[in-house]
Amino acid sequence: MNGWSPYRPNVPLMDTYWEHRAHLAIVDDLLLYDERIVIPRVMRLGILGRIHQENLGITKCRNRARISVWWPGLSSAIEEMIKNCRTCAVHRPENIEPLIPSALPSRPWEKLGIDLFHFKNKEYHIVVDYFSRWVEVSHLHEISSACVVKKLKQIFAQHGIPEIIMSDNGPQFSSELFSKFMKEYGCTHVTSSPRYPRSNGEVERAVRTVKGLMH
Repeated sequence: MNGWSPYRPNVPLMDTYWEHRAHLAIVDDLLLYDERIVIPRVMRLGILGRIHQENLGITKCRNRARISVWWPGLSSAIEEMIKNCRTCAVHRPENIEPLIPSALPSRPWEKLGIDLFHFKNKEYHIVVDYFSRWVEVSHLHEISSACVVKKLKQIFAQHGIPEIIMSDNGPQFSSELFSKFMKEYGCTHVTSSPRYPRSNGEVERAVRTVKGLMH
């Protein structure tokens, strides 16, 4: 409303918008990226569902989004959604090598991997930024969704809210409480395939590294 700062803001949430400032404008109280509506976080999951109606492929979904809506990380969110769509997986030709490296996010803290691990009779929660490989490790007093959500809220308060959260299918991440938390914060929650639980390999590598440091 008051014009952009000439310098890159030191706020992760604003930084990505600053990069696209030449395309952003307010028209009739709507924030637009060129002629596309910028979607708020709380509406993005619903918009992704609309984009993927009729189980369109990734190219058609991206083309549909390209003429109507925009938000930072939209292209990556579409890719993750389709890769983990059960209906699409049934009709998708099976890859010989399922553990294909995921695309590098466009900025820090856009996509995170999370997991739990056990070490020396204690439980820990780990968060990995897919862009910078930054790792956050927290001790858990109990293995529950409530405890995991509390730790994530603390981390988000410090570093900002990501676009995508990648996890396995553990009960802490598949609970109603965790699902509600993801919806409230506007994060796209993606789970690794039950057939290939190692597809969240970035976190697995981080766990091995952290355990080695903790010896």
